[in-house]
Amino acid sequence: MPDVSPDGNKIAYVSYSSKGYDIAVVNVDPNTWKEVGNLSSSQLLSTEAISWEAEPSVKYKMHDYNPLPSLTPKFWLPLSYYNENGPQTYVYTMSSDILGQHQYALEFGYDFQAKRPQYLFQYVNDQWLPQIVFQAYDNVIPYDWLLYTLWLRETYGSLSFYLYDNRVFYEWDRQLLACGFEQTNLSNISSLEGASPKPSLGNINGFFVAWRYKNSRMYAKSISPEDGIDLTLKVTMNSPALGSNYNFTTYSSNLSTYLSMPLSHHVLAPTLYGFYSKGDILEQSNYSWKYLPLRGYPGNDSAGNKGVLLSTEYRFPLFRPEAGLLYGNTFFENVWSDLFFDAGGATFGPAANLKLKRSYGTELNFDTSFMWGYYALTVKFGYAKGLDENGEEKFYITFGM
Repeated sequence: MPDVSPDGNKIAYVSYSSKGYDIAVVNVDPNTWKEVGNLSSSQLLSTEAISWEAEPSVKYKMHDYNPLPSLTPKFWLPLSYYNENGPQTYVYTMSSDILGQHQYALEFGYDFQAKRPQYLFQYVNDQWLPQIVFQAYDNVIPYDWLLYTLWLRETYGSLSFYLYDNRVFYEWDRQLLACGFEQTNLSNISSLEGASPKPSLGNINGFFVAWRYKNSRMYAKSISPEDGIDLTLKVTMNSPALGSNYNFTTYSSNLSTYLSMPLSHHVLAPTLYGFYSKGDILEQSNYSWKYLPLRGYPGNDSAGNKGVLLSTEYRFPLFRPEAGLLYGNTFFENVWSDLFFDAGGATFGPAANLKLKRSYGTELNFDTSFMWGYYALTVKFGYAKGLDENGEEKFYITFGM
């Protein structure tokens, strides 16, 4: 995509190198240009210029495309999870066909003591628009209930449709429209003797619509988006007409902004979460059982039908190994860190009664890829300390795509 400068002395164009896409500039000096003559096809194929041997012709059998042979799992990765019986082991695998029309990821473990599986499965179909996504999981969630921990089993399934990569104002911005159906079943694992109030159990079925707009950008050697915003708005309507035991509507949103700092690739990244739920109220709270991401507190600590969270991170690079191990099987690209401060909470009462809880911490991030670039993963080692009631001090490890 070349373009000549207004004074006619330079040409700017898009170049590509090991650092990715960039803008390059060359001087315009017609005196150095060489004329390419009009050569006939016979001259171009002249044996005086080229010596070659024709390969024997091969007839290939034509058939319809079959994605199954290339959908076999590409790797197996052992990981661990924790439930009411202690630490457990599961395996993680993923794959896609050679044309990228079908992708799936699977985490699967089995607790032989409880005789119960735990899994997460996601399948993405990119053959048409809209994109079709199916997701299902079976998980157990701990809740702080009175003086002990209550474990509930959460079984989930969803079918979603996405229209994505639609430009709005710029060449690089995108918007996404989504809709779908999701079904959740909450069942009890622990004894409910002495539990008061009793947790809400049963089906939570609903239809959702969502819109996302994103104009953030990354550059060569970026560890994070360095400018722009990322906004998501979602409405989920749970209704008995869809087989739900509860009737309520939840409005949720999050807005991330990225501000470039004076030091190279240092970024200030505040994210604002908010939700409001109207209708029936679950004892576990209509939203917190979906995990308001307040670090330094139990995952179900912020209960309520309305809530807000401001999470502010200062991100900065440490070094770029750009080195591979095991013949390139594992590649380390970036090592970076962030300092964060979170403030958020939820309430069932008036919004004026909402008491914010605070936490701070730091994280060390490793941007890696496995299986010769097939599987990209960010490994995060974190420390968080909650400063208010129910706050906890803990170290954690997470994996992100």
